Amino acid sequence: MNVNDANSSDLLDMTPATTSWSDPALVAGQSFTDPLSGLTITTLSAGTGGATVNVTFQPSSCTRAAPAVTIAPTGTVWTSAGSSTNYSVTVTNKDSCGCAATTYDVGAAVPSGWSASSARTASVVPGSSTSSSILVTNPASTPAAFYTVGLDASNSSASTLQTAVNGTVAVVTSLAVAASTDKSSYALPRQKNTTIYALITTTVTSSGAPVGGAAVNVNVTDPNKKVTTLTATTNASGTAAVSYAMKQRTSPTGTYSVSSKGTIGSMTGTATASFTVQ
Repeated sequence: MNVNDANSSDLLDMTPATTSWSDPALVAGQSFTDPLSGLTITTLSAGTGGATVNVTFQPSSCTRAAPAVTIAPTGTVWTSAGSSTNYSVTVTNKDSCGCAATTYDVGAAVPSGWSASSARTASVVPGSSTSSSILVTNPASTPAAFYTVGLDASNSSASTLQTAVNGTVAVVTSLAVAASTDKSSYALPRQKNTTIYALITTTVTSSGAPVGGAAVNVNVTDPNKKVTTLTATTNASGTAAVSYAMKQRTSPTGTYSVSSKGTIGSMTGTATASFTVQ
């Protein structure tokens, strides 16, 4: 405030119910409410040492909304007939901030003859998220094909506020597995502490289509019959690569055999390969 400029500050009339400007102060026991924001100021006490006031806001209004839903895994999930797929369903409360915490009913819409578990989430406030697991099971007689599964969540107090996200389950009845190495022959390093690697790639397909998410076990047997096991999971292209380490002091020369096994649910397939070390 500039004491030399009468227009450098404003005086708010805290008692607008009167027409007088001689009573602008909000005396103890009185309240002022801003009609635009809903803010209410109440003077509790006032004196030469200062004033004590209480400031409150009107409660925000509540507008309910359908939740946001995401699932994991995404994309195509490969499995065998008679197996189960576990989905993690994450639900985000999209209600306005004036709403109370909400629980959600989570389930799945599955093909005829299939089954799915259901769950009720913990109570979450607007803007927060929670997750539930849903188990989807297909019968042992399920033909090989791609199937759509709808994972959904609805407000437990207002079931029409629902959101669904589709996942895809691919059921396979056979697996084709192939194994290869990046070289047919490797030369051991001259330096004693140097390591070289054989890159072993396993490819898993079903009816010519790449199978992602297959568990791969690779057994490498050296000329002395020592077996080393390496593990990996196929990517969306149906391939998994592992590296087999060899050193000058510990790796014998000769022929190494490779046995790769791919597994999806109860289905397995195997393939072999070999390489030499000089």
